[in-house]
Amino acid sequence: MKKLAYLAYISAVVTASACDNHFAYSYLPETAPLGKFELEQYATLRAGRDLGAGYNANYRGLDLETELEYGLTHNDQLTIELDHVYLSQAVANGLRFTGMKVGYMHRFSNAATQEWGCAAYLETGNVQADDGDGTIANGWSAEFKLILQHNFGAEQEWTYATNLIAEPTWFKSAGSATEYTLTEGLMRNVCRDWFVGVEGMVVVECDGFARYGASAVYLGPTVSYQGEQFFANLGAQWQVSGDPRNKGVLNATEFSPFQVRLKFGVQF
Repeated sequence: MKKLAYLAYISAVVTASACDNHFAYSYLPETAPLGKFELEQYATLRAGRDLGAGYNANYRGLDLETELEYGLTHNDQLTIELDHVYLSQAVANGLRFTGMKVGYMHRFSNAATQEWGCAAYLETGNVQADDGDGTIANGWSAEFKLILQHNFGAEQEWTYATNLIAEPTWFKSAGSATEYTLTEGLMRNVCRDWFVGVEGMVVVECDGFARYGASAVYLGPTVSYQGEQFFANLGAQWQVSGDPRNKGVLNATEFSPFQVRLKFGVQF
């Protein structure tokens, strides 16, 4: 009886939370409640990238993503996203608007009631500037995402998540490119509102859809606070290997050696 009561308590806490996602880089197959809005802000600092003049430890890129999510049904969600980047030690320094996106997610199964949670996400939008160096980039992008989640443990205190992502971009004057990403995350609920864990990513960049260009592997910790109407996630990622290598075992040309993300939001 104690175990059932505790599980019911945890379920009530999760249901009341503003956001069920404890990860900074991986998504979970959770949608905004029916008829409710969720406003989320992402701030991702990227450091140390080489823009062609050699490794620059002073390079800073701050990606700012603002998402407004709306629950269309219990399993469907609509998202509108505005993207900006602030650059230092780049071709174009300062704040730039990089594009607007519209996304739709459908949840096929819920990890809270089934062995695996599963959702598919589709997003499309325009691209107005390169988030690496700030140069003008006139084009449009799409994003396809398969999201999986599994809860386990004696009291369902562990959460595993993985995302399979394909993001092609078409430019009017520079052809097309595709970025493929695999994310993996493992989090543990350490007390009522707090979660800690680890996340990893494999990122592959291609010319067109399949001509391999470069890749990088990231790994780092994540900590999360989940309140009733507010949440905040903080995750750091270090590049542990890259290809082709140009700074030790890293690829500092196409990818930043280090990045950290703060994500927070409210439900209303």
